[in-house]
Amino acid sequence: MNYRKEGFVSLWLGTVKSEKDLEKLMIIGYTDDGDLIPSGFSKLFSMGRYNDDFREVRFYDKGIKSIPEALNGFSYSDDITMYFESLIPAEKLHGFNSVVLIYNFQYSGDKTEVENSTFGHFKYIGFTRYCFTREALVAEISKNLGGIPWDYEKKIFSLDLDKRKQLFSKISEIKSIQGLDNLL
Repeated sequence: MNYRKEGFVSLWLGTVKSEKDLEKLMIIGYTDDGDLIPSGFSKLFSMGRYNDDFREVRFYDKGIKSIPEALNGFSYSDDITMYFESLIPAEKLHGFNSVVLIYNFQYSGDKTEVENSTFGHFKYIGFTRYCFTREALVAEISKNLGGIPWDYEKKIFSLDLDKRKQLFSKISEIKSIQGLDNLL
């Protein structure tokens, strides 16, 4: 299954024995012929290929106390922390000591929790949009409408970040130019 999707990030929390074990789990390999050997993490969730350049992981010796603390310093943390914090309350973080974020990836597979004697325990938390660029917004709206007039593209390009985020959250409601006009 192909879960790659531009502008989205997927989050997993895990419990592993050590930072070294987490690193081993994330290693992608190649055969002598140049074929990809998926990471152990990819195999655990049957997720297929993801771009290793667009993933971030971190191990916390003392465990994860809160999502804001856990995601602090990650790429786009200002845009994603509040959403992920709403998905998992602090009291459910007990025992987790690892974070895996895969960008340009919208995981929606059947496996949401995996326990493995070699690698530990991982729980899929969810995905959210991290990219709120003008270009991404125009592309998403164009997909919904089969294209948009240049005048509307200019309006979209003039929107500030907060207004773009608001429009992204209502993309599914945009079924016509009139609907777009109402939201602009």
